[in-house]
Formats: sequence, structure tokens, C-alpha cells
Amino acid sequence: MYFVSNYKFWYALTWLSCLIAYGFGWSELNVPLRGDLVTFLLLTVGVAVVLLILELGRNAGKSDQAAVEALQVGRWSRGWVVSWVIVVGFVADFTYQGGIPFFSRQYSGFDITASVQATVGIPVFHVALIAGSIFFAMERADRLVVSRSPQALMQFVMMIVMLLLNNSRGYVVFALLALLLLFAARKMAVRGRLNVRVILLVGLGLLVVMYGVGVFGNIRSGFAWWDTSYINRIGRYQDDWPAVLSPQFQWAYTYFTSPLGNLNLNLSLKPVGGNWLDTLLVLLPDPVAKYVVAERVSATYQVSYLNATTGYTSAYYIGGGVLGMYVSFAMQLVALETASWIAKRIGTAVLLTNVCSSVIVIVFVFYNSFSDAATCFLIPLALIAGLLRRRFLGRRGLQVAQAERGARHQVGFVGKVRS
Repeated sequence: MYFVSNYKFWYALTWLSCLIAYGFGWSELNVPLRGDLVTFLLLTVGVAVVLLILELGRNAGKSDQAAVEALQVGRWSRGWVVSWVIVVGFVADFTYQGGIPFFSRQYSGFDITASVQATVGIPVFHVALIAGSIFFAMERADRLVVSRSPQALMQFVMMIVMLLLNNSRGYVVFALLALLLLFAARKMAVRGRLNVRVILLVGLGLLVVMYGVGVFGNIRSGFAWWDTSYINRIGRYQDDWPAVLSPQFQWAYTYFTSPLGNLNLNLSLKPVGGNWLDTLLVLLPDPVAKYVVAERVSATYQVSYLNATTGYTSAYYIGGGVLGMYVSFAMQLVALETASWIAKRIGTAVLLTNVCSSVIVIVFVFYNSFSDAATCFLIPLALIAGLLRRRFLGRRGLQVAQAERGARHQVGFVGKVRS
């Protein structure tokens, strides 16, 4: 189970995949990468792989499968309350906005194709609502994979629908990605390995998500769902786009590779000032350090409508150069290892925390997911959820160690309980 939900594995896989996809050169925007950038990515990927191998050698993984099963047997049923509170919150937010964004062609959340991010919804409340709904979708996904509970499924779908109505398809992708990772990891925890069927299902799921990104990208841009002429034009695609791939995947390809192109461009510009000691600011949440960071980062884009620059661009400017990127990578390791250690100590949300870390690392390819308000709270919320789960088990007189020993004997009742 461990490598499937390990953020080091996803760091290596994500950045290697990005380099390979960028190297295909299907877009005119994919200009040759700088040597120092390629060196940085290959070195950090190498470090991640070495650390992952060392952890696998020590059998460092810890499963919370049995503890989560025990929660299902215990009829922990506050999920509906939280679900409806979030739905009511979205209704209030839509009322404040004057309509439902999906139908009014408005867009909420982080738009990686906009030169300026829009401020929408009820101030402060909107940000908390989005962050809470993303995490709750992930938490429900964890319960769903373990219990196959219809209630957990309905609550997960409710969160997805609310995010879609908010026109936040990027956040929907985060939740669906977490579901796929949880599914793969839980299956591996039960069977001890990933079989071909699970791998094919996860792969098919990723293809469906990427295709869906294209469909909703066309719709959001004012075109029919099947009309890819807009992304073909703004993505500057050449005639060598593979015929075997649907043009719908051009949206996913643009989103995946254009940030690396922007980072490459910014590395050709010498930052003014900056100190590697200040790189710590990059990991601070936007509500705390947004304006401090914004004043010191003057990112340049290949084209104005593709403004994702990866999370490393802020580290480059604030850290005074490429050294800041190395420091940022080291700080990520420290922060995520600390979160993993705490999760193991709590014992009831180990996988959920690891998957949140993995999602943050994957999203870092697009923007600074450690500071963005929609994602920076995922890990703290996962740890809080672990404490709440542990408290519930304690109230029932069932310690985590007991749950790990005994919950599997009760798994037959899981499908009958409310989640």
C-alpha cells in the first residue's frame, strides 16, 4: 500500500511525466528547457526515489484500514450533517454571487488560464467553504472505498456536484484524484499488491478525468462540449498532435505542460533581491503571507492567458535564484515527513493524510499548493479528522490497536451501517 500513497512516489512520477510530456513538443509553447531546470528536476526526482526506496526497505508503511473499518461498524453518522451544512453554505454563497456560476458562465476558484484571479463569493467564507468541501469529499472518498456505503457515495457526489455548480472543475479533479489514489491504496492494503484489474481501473479513471477536463473546458469557454477549436488555438497546437489521441486531451496537456514552460521562462530572468532564508514564506498559507509573497514575485508568462508557473516560481524569486528552489524542495520534505509522522502517531487517518500530501505534491506542478487557500489546509484537516476518529473509537472503549486487531472480524457488517 505504501508507495501508492507516498508523496515521494508521486513527486517523482509527476515531474518525470511532465518532463516527458513536455518533450513531445506537441505545442509551439514547448520551447527547449534550460539545463539548470532539467538538472534541478532530475536531482530532486532522484532524491525522492532514493528516499522512497529506503522507506520501502524499512517497511515504513502503516495501515489504518482496520481502524477505519471499526469506524464504519461504529455507525459514526455525522456525515449527513456536515454534507447539508456545506450544501447550505453553497446556496448562501450562490445567492451572494447573484446566481449559480456554472449556468451563468462565471468561474470560481483558481483559474490557471486567467491573468488575474477573480474574487467571488462571500469574503473569507467562500474560501473556507471551498477548502472544506474539497477535504470533505476526500474524507468521504476514504469511507466509501473502505465501506462501499451508499451514504458515503451520496455525500461524496454531493460535494462533487456543489463544486461543479461553482464551476470549480479543477477542485473536482483534486477530489477525484484522491478517490483514485485511495481506491488503489486500499485495494493494495487488502490484497498485498496491485493486480492488473485495479491498475486498469485506475488508469481508465485518469483518462475519464482528463477527458472530462476537456469537455468542461470547452463548455466553460462558451463552446459545445465536443468543439476543441478554442484550446487548439490558444494552446498553439501543431499538426503533429497524435491522431490516436482525442483533441479533448489538449486541455489536460496544456494544463500539465504550460506551467513548466513558464517556469523555464522565469529562470531566464534574474530575480531582484531575495534570500534563500526567506524561502520559508513560500510554504505559508495565502491568508497569512499572500501579499508579502505577491509583492516579491513578478512572474512572466509565455502567453498572458496561461499563468500557471508551478510552485517553484515563487521560491525562485523569493529565494534569490535556483538555490531557493532547492531550499523549497527540502522544506517540502520536512513539512510532509512531519505530517506523516504525526498521522502515524494518531493512527486513524494515516492513508487520508498521505493521500492529501500526494495531491498537494501533484498540484504543485501547476501552482503553489502549499500556500493556496484551497489546498494548504488539506493536511491539517486530515490530522484533525484523525483525532476525531480516534476520539470516537475511544468513546466506544476501542483503542486504535484493538481496532487494528479486531475490526476485520466485523467487516461483514460494514455494508449495513450508516456512514
